[in-house]
Amino acid sequence: MSDLTGYQKYLERILASNEFASSQTYRDFLKYLFEAAVQEKELKELTIAVDFFEKSADFNPAFDTTVRSHIYKLRKKLETYYLKEGREDKFRLRIPKGHYKLIVIPNAEA
Repeated sequence: MSDLTGYQKYLERILASNEFASSQTYRDFLKYLFEAAVQEKELKELTIAVDFFEKSADFNPAFDTTVRSHIYKLRKKLETYYLKEGREDKFRLRIPKGHYKLIVIPNAEA
């Protein structure tokens, strides 16, 4: 188990924010990534496609950008949250570019 469990309150605050309140898909996706990080599960594009988006096992990311496009939009939603409601949060949940693992970093704005 990862030490991310201590950051659950930050996740809950994000999920309740205006940025995420109206988007159940992105709320669920962020929760999925958070739980995977807590469990220290190694996420690959295929794993996310099959487990979260319920794609078939023959999913081909060369032809289907579902995972990448959702990760991109989720990053943007998190950025917007931290520019507005999450500006004073002590920590940020972040998905580094080129990766699917959710990490926690100190918030320089706080």
